[in-house]
Amino acid sequence: MTYWKNCLKQTNSELAKVVVFYNSDFKGNLKRLYEEINKKHPDWNIFWVVDNIGSVRNFPLFVQLLVRGEQGLDFVLEEATIIFEDKFHMSYPTSLLRNTPVVNLWHGVGLKEVELNNPINGFLADRVMSRYIMSSTIYKNQSYFVTTSTYMTQNFETNTIVKSNHFLELGMPRLDGIKISNRLHSNKKLILWAPTFRDNVEFDKILPSSHLDSLVKALKSSNSRLIFSPHPNMWKDPSFLSFCQLVNSSQFVRVLKKNESVYDYVPSIDYAIVDYSSIFYDLMYMGMDKFIRYIPDYDSYSKFQPEFKKHYFQDTYGPIVKNVDQICQLIMQPNFGKFIDETKKRYIKEKYFNKQSVDAAQAIIDVASKLTVDQATVTKGLYSFNAEFVVNNHTDLSSLLKNNSVLLLHFSNKSHSLNIKGVREIFTLDNESVEDFYKRIFYVELRKYDFDFWKHIGIDINADEVIPRKFGIQTRGYLADYQKVKGISLIQALSPKRLRI
Repeated sequence: MTYWKNCLKQTNSELAKVVVFYNSDFKGNLKRLYEEINKKHPDWNIFWVVDNIGSVRNFPLFVQLLVRGEQGLDFVLEEATIIFEDKFHMSYPTSLLRNTPVVNLWHGVGLKEVELNNPINGFLADRVMSRYIMSSTIYKNQSYFVTTSTYMTQNFETNTIVKSNHFLELGMPRLDGIKISNRLHSNKKLILWAPTFRDNVEFDKILPSSHLDSLVKALKSSNSRLIFSPHPNMWKDPSFLSFCQLVNSSQFVRVLKKNESVYDYVPSIDYAIVDYSSIFYDLMYMGMDKFIRYIPDYDSYSKFQPEFKKHYFQDTYGPIVKNVDQICQLIMQPNFGKFIDETKKRYIKEKYFNKQSVDAAQAIIDVASKLTVDQATVTKGLYSFNAEFVVNNHTDLSSLLKNNSVLLLHFSNKSHSLNIKGVREIFTLDNESVEDFYKRIFYVELRKYDFDFWKHIGIDINADEVIPRKFGIQTRGYLADYQKVKGISLIQALSPKRLRI
């Protein structure tokens, strides 16, 4: 560890910090905050952690990078004063101390339900479930969450398990000092197209390749250039990659690369094509008036988002279009005058940004540098058992009931209730798969998330090993080697002390 000790700046200041940023990209809120700390606190030690070596190319050379798994990371995390991130990570390095504040500068504001209130469909929901099962103690005890308004605090408080007194109403650093200009330096109009995340929706359904020529003709005719800012998820979509190849040499369409930030282009944007993305609110806050709301899949998108559906039209503005031909018509003959409502703009700005600081980056630095974490003294577990296992092994669950929740899972709706005092029993529904059964337990039965870890014990390889472990649930098989090496009982292997808390 001598090398890493030498990397730390030697300072006599008691106020010096070891600050760690944890994200795969150098952009957005974290980029802006990093730049502010690097400029104003030269005595602080700043590191940036990425999960894999492939992310390194996304960073400028002056950023001191650590790749997860490297030897030096353990030393740096043990010295870390603050961790900054812009999302909840799936898991965290084991060397992260339990008293280190983790400050989350969430990557968007807006109407969409997220995290535990996320719609129960697709791989995003699977990832949310896995994250909360594996990392809930960090979310619950160490996480602080930065918001832009009273409304957004309420929204994220109901969507996450972050403590109510851990919300920091300070605003987003990426909005510091950026204003929409009059673009007097160019006659060519610059249009931003920034779609949001979609779960398992092909890009070709948003922009069919058969309509690309019409779009380019409209841009050329109106002396416009399109800056396309893809959601990160789109880079996995073959139809989007095909689109990138088709416009690679176009002078009218430019796709932002993975390591580029859309906020570097914002001051020069004339108007934006948006759908349900939170960037609408950022652009409006920074002074943009002109939006095209392109929502071809509104009915299907809003199906699982009741709050979103309730507020979308009153909390956004701009002409609504539902196909590329209508976009082309507006590009050719833009007329936004009748859609700009000053009263609605003031209402939206107050709702989403009434706590936005003038200098959000500095406000976050001031507050975060004084944060402390009270470590939890009681850890509550969720233990689920296949009911057949309990019967066949004559398992006594009484010792687990103290400070823990215990469930019996019946993987057949023909099973009979065991009626064990203090233990809830849940049955699969007709035609319900084991995987959907676990999701239902997590999202519906346990939505309040009143546990710190989840361990399941059973006998069926599919019901009790493969599927639970997909979501990060510890299983009997997972603990078998530990039991054998330590020579302890199953109940001892299930002890919360194994979590190092």
